[in-house]
Order: sequence, then C-alpha cells, then structure tokens
Amino acid sequence: MPGLTLETNVGAMNESGYEEFTINGDVYLVTDITRIPLQDSSITVKLGDAPEIYGETEVPLDRMPLLQDADFTEIPRAVIGLVNGSTLPDLVGEPLPINDGYSEGGTLRDMNKPYLLFHLNAGVSFSLDFGEGMEVLNEVVFSIPGSLKATAVLDIFDPYFYLAYSRTGGIDMNKLKKKEDTTEDGLLVYEIRDENDEHVVMAFTLDPETGVLLEQNFLDNTQVYYESNTDGDYVQQNVPDSPTILAGSQFPDADRRKQDDPSDSESDKQQSAFDLIDAIGFSYNGWIPFNAATKGVMPFDVAEFSGQIYMRGAIPMTSFLTLDGDVITYIGEYGVAQGGNGNVSLGIPGLPDFIDFDIELGNATAAYKIVAEEQKTFVNGQLKPDTAFLEDYLPMMPSMDARVVGYVGDDIQNTLLTIEGETSIGAQTLGSWIGLNLQDLSMTSAKMVIDVNGVEVSGMTRMQISPDIQVNSDISVFGQVTWANPDDMLLRLTGNMDVFGVALENVTLEISARGMAVIGAFVTPATRVALAGSITAAGPQLSGSGAIELNMAEITGAMRNAYSALESAQQDV
Repeated sequence: MPGLTLETNVGAMNESGYEEFTINGDVYLVTDITRIPLQDSSITVKLGDAPEIYGETEVPLDRMPLLQDADFTEIPRAVIGLVNGSTLPDLVGEPLPINDGYSEGGTLRDMNKPYLLFHLNAGVSFSLDFGEGMEVLNEVVFSIPGSLKATAVLDIFDPYFYLAYSRTGGIDMNKLKKKEDTTEDGLLVYEIRDENDEHVVMAFTLDPETGVLLEQNFLDNTQVYYESNTDGDYVQQNVPDSPTILAGSQFPDADRRKQDDPSDSESDKQQSAFDLIDAIGFSYNGWIPFNAATKGVMPFDVAEFSGQIYMRGAIPMTSFLTLDGDVITYIGEYGVAQGGNGNVSLGIPGLPDFIDFDIELGNATAAYKIVAEEQKTFVNGQLKPDTAFLEDYLPMMPSMDARVVGYVGDDIQNTLLTIEGETSIGAQTLGSWIGLNLQDLSMTSAKMVIDVNGVEVSGMTRMQISPDIQVNSDISVFGQVTWANPDDMLLRLTGNMDVFGVALENVTLEISARGMAVIGAFVTPATRVALAGSITAAGPQLSGSGAIELNMAEITGAMRNAYSALESAQQDV
C-alpha cells in the first residue's frame, strides 16, 4: 500500500491465501511521519489493487501523538477495518469531523489514502490536560462503559484519531446487502460494503426463526446481538441509554442531564460539563476544519480555521460561555482559536452579582481567537423562546425569531451584543414600582444593545401604555437599564398621543422610578399651548403657557382688501 508499511515478527505472520496473510501478535503501522502499534492483534491482510485489513486488535489510544500524556484507566480491544474516507460517514451513521481542512502553514490531507475504522465492544476511559491557555477545559475525563458500543477512526497519515459512542446502537437494514448463500445453521447472510463495492466492511447473520441479527464486524468473531423493535429496525440488546462520561467544569442543565442519564435525580443541581461529551477527536497536523454556520460580525480568521481538537457535547468554551454541539480547537504558534456550532448558553462577565443576565441561543455559532492576550468571543444565533431579560427592573422579552449578534470580552468593558426582532417591554413591572396602571408594549421591529453601560432597547409601537393615553399612529419607544444603577431605569415614548383626552403633538412620556413625566404641545389652527408636568397615582399635574398663532399671509391679504375697499368708497363720494 503506497505510503504504508506493516511491520511484525516473521513468526507472527502466516500466509493464508494468494496475496493474503494472517498476523497474530504485535503489528506496527509505519508511515513517513509516525509508527503506531496494533498490539496483541489477530488480523488479516489482503494485498492487491484494493488492499484490505480487518480483524481484532487493542486500540492504540495511548500511542497517539496528542494522547501520549493522557492518563488512561482502560484501553479497549476492538475489531478493525481499512476503509476509504468517503465511506466513513455511512459506516458510522452520521457526519464525521474528517481531517480534510488546511491548517496554518499546513497542507490538505490526501483523501485517497485510507482510514482505519474500529468498533469497540469494551469500555474506554482516559483523562487529558489541554495545558496553558485552555484551563477552562482542564481536566477532561472521557469514559465509555463496556456495555456501550463505540466507534473510533484512525488516520495514520496525519495522525488523526476520532472516538464516539453510539447513541442508538441500531442497524440501518437499508444498508445491508443480502448474499445468496446461507450458513450451515441456516442463517441468512448480509454484509455492508464500501461505496465501490470492493471491500466487506461488516458482516451479519440473521436467524429467520428468532429474528435475532448477529453482527460480526469485519468478518471477525466478535459478536454483537440485535433484535427487531416495533418499527422494524434492529437495536442492540441490553444497552443503556447513554454512557457515564466524567469531567472537570460544572454545567447546570437538568433537562439534558435527565435525557442523557435517566439515573440522575432532579436533586442534582450541578453536573460536570463533560458528562455530556459524545465524541472527541485529534489531528496532529491541525486539519480538522471549523466553518461558522452563522458568521455575523465574525472576522474571517475566526469564522474559518482548522484545528487539532474536536469535541461534541456541552463544551465550556470560556468561563462564561458553554456550547452544546461541535467544537474545534486550535493551539499553536499562531495563538489559540476555538469555534463551534450548536446551542449556546452565554453570560456577561463583570456584571454586579445582583444582576442575573443569561442568554440562551439555538442554531448558533460561537468562536474566538486569542492573540497577544487579547480575546473577543463572537456569537451569532437565534434567541430561544420565552427568554426575558431584567425581569426585576424593566423586563425585555424578544420574540423567538430574534437574532443575537456581537462579541463578549473577558469583562463588560469589551462587550457589545445586539438583539433584533419583535420585542415586548414589561411596562407593567415598572408601573408597579410607581403605582401607575401601565400596560406591556409590543414592538414589531426593535433593537436591543448590550454594552459596557447597560441595556438599551428602541423600536416603534401603536400600543397604548395606559388607559388614559391613546395612540393613533406609530410612536417611538426607548428603554434603558444601566448596570451601575438598574433601579434607575427609564422608558420613553415619543409621538402624537391623547393624554387624558387632550390631543398632544410631539409629546414625550418619560417613565422612571420617580414617576411619569409629560412634555408636549396642545395645538389648534390658531393656538399652541406647551404643556409639561407629571402623572402620578394621584392623577395628572400639567401646566403650560399659550400663544395665539396667526397666519401673516392671511393678515396681510385682509389688510389689502380693506384698503382697496376704502379707496373705492372714497372715489364714489
């Protein structure tokens, strides 16, 4: 095989057919850049135009370059097969973070070279310290119990390694091809082949009497039993819903904890973030690509890059942001970069302890790059339904289709986020502070800005904020809550309104903890009365000054008509 050499003791190798050998013992996979052992192996090697390797071995996790310093408590055995990169997603049953991207100063991996695919039927457990600059991830402990199936992918040309457990443990019967022959016991034989129909990837036997499907990975004797469910699919027998995966940081998520581990009780208030990791991958050359699903205001080198580490699950990217999805990490001479797509839980660092301000995003992207100790985490996503901010002060409730775009720094001084979409303001809460009957406002098009000063919201509405204030056209709305003094919130309405039955033009209502202030003008064709005052629970207190406004053109015309009439009368005398 071009670029790949197998090394073993002569006594461990036996010729079993034309260009076919069996090896029982230690085998070394050697390329120009690495030498990886497959220990205590029992494998078959077929040469020719389409080489094949399949059998059973110990997964060489502790010999992977990026895992050499990892602390392994358990290293499993697995069945193994050699497959093309284009075949991998079909075999694993889901998209894979294949190392097909460009790294900083690197080159693209040759996708014509094969991968080694492992199916693990025993547990695996290891811990990993990411080192300086990635303390938020330390220390990761990844563990899959032996009762659960797992899949591993090894690229000896990078080297690259990917490990994930199977959530479903099922078999897609549509991918099975029935063979004409049967076994001596009368079992039906099925197999899965690669996309070119050249190599057998998995073999199965089906007992027509019991309906039990027996998997034999890569024609090995390791056996996994499946039985038919009510939908006609085959699912693995006696498999728990999820593995137990351990880790360092704490992550409160009762809903997902309950979903992934039914044994957890509601009394568990905190869960290790990495209890939710589904998969992990490493690329020595940094060829795992990241592409932001939603870029927003992200710089190009933050929205697209290639890294060495892949994780799928609830990953704490920073001390204030956790992403539940796929996360890629780059660590090298060009700094540290991390990006992911999924659901985001975001806090604002540096806020006073008495302010609770958290943002939950779906269909989101978060990414950052650290260069010369400077870091901004860029986010872009759809706000989750029923999200409300500042509920104790001036509640702001964007609609479910509102989008959040911006960046968050290590402190509030370097933070700017915008939320655009339909938004409601809870004026009723503000009214309860000052004893006024105020109604909530809804703005069809609004913009929230979150920065170092606080939160501002602006938009337009036709809703009336009070039974005593009528609105007949669009009026502008502005709301503000500052971090320094959130009790001193402000809500301002500007436009034409009827205030206690008086039609006012260009009136401004300013509502705060001190009450409601009114500034406006009462206008008739000939008069304008400026009004100012306040409205409290005791009623309105308005005062003003007035003037008669006359149209000078009309006055001049009337005077000319009078003068002309006077001249005509004098001539008649």
